[in-house]
Amino acid sequence: SCFAPELARELLECGMGEEDVLLDIGAGLGLAMLTFHHLLPCKRIHGVEASPQLFDVCQANLELVDSVRLKLELADATTFEIPDDVTFIYMYNSFQDKVGITAEEQHEKFIAQLKASVRRSPRRLIFLLYDCDDEDDDDNTRDPYDVAFELVKSGKAGPDVFCCYDCSHIKK
Repeated sequence: SCFAPELARELLECGMGEEDVLLDIGAGLGLAMLTFHHLLPCKRIHGVEASPQLFDVCQANLELVDSVRLKLELADATTFEIPDDVTFIYMYNSFQDKVGITAEEQHEKFIAQLKASVRRSPRRLIFLLYDCDDEDDDDNTRDPYDVAFELVKSGKAGPDVFCCYDCSHIKK
């Protein structure tokens, strides 16, 4: 998570404040969550991890801080119901092809969960992906996201490092 301080800076530039809730999809060892805890003013940092082994390590790491701002759940992000108070979602390469389901299919299922959350509770929701690049979009892999690139276009987040999608436009 050597990139976490840079991502924290990007989150602040995207307007993160004390009332925001950050969801970390694929929390791994919890290092990004711990960094965010120390650098961001948000109300809660909520991690989701599908691997029981990584979940156990992450939970042990988070317990070292013993903060009510940190919450971790063992769950599959493709079926996880995104809490309606989440205002920022961070994802770093969270889906890999596995038997029976491709990474793209997993992304589509996750985006369906994201859309359902925004439809249940309309709000500003910023979705950040690490290391995605406009030049890699030749195969229209971003189509399932159905979100605007407003923050990238405005210069608040660079497509060379983080792709920021403003999901606020999602309608019922």
